[in-house]
Amino acid sequence: MTNVPATELAEKLIQISPEKLTRVFYSDSGAEAMEIALKMAFQYWKNINKTEKQKFITMQNGYHEDTVGAISVGSIQLYHQVYGSLMFESFKAPIPYVYRSKSSDPKQCRDECLNILEQLLKEKHQEIAQQLNQWSKDERCNCHG
Repeated sequence: MTNVPATELAEKLIQISPEKLTRVFYSDSGAEAMEIALKMAFQYWKNINKTEKQKFITMQNGYHEDTVGAISVGSIQLYHQVYGSLMFESFKAPIPYVYRSKSSDPKQCRDECLNILEQLLKEKHQEIAQQLNQWSKDERCNCHG
């Protein structure tokens, strides 16, 4: 179901998007958007017969709302530890946050975090369906996790 303003907005978004982006999907909440992003990535790999790609990379201390999929790719134990047996495994990558890093050098912090992410991608690329990037809850993270 749709309406005229939603259709017009979708057409406008497609016009200003890169050429290969030709679809628009609306959701009414961050949790729903996260669930759909997970499902779309999962389904994509299934559709092209790469069924081993079922895991996700998320940022340490990331918060993606409170559905089961969203907490599975979240990384704040305080909020979600009670649901551990419901959650699926995801990989956690550090967010460069100079204030919490061992170094006060922004470039060093960035490079250390990128090196960790690069190593994760090299080691687990056959399993990874998607990488999720979102600011961490309260912008708190540990660059050396």
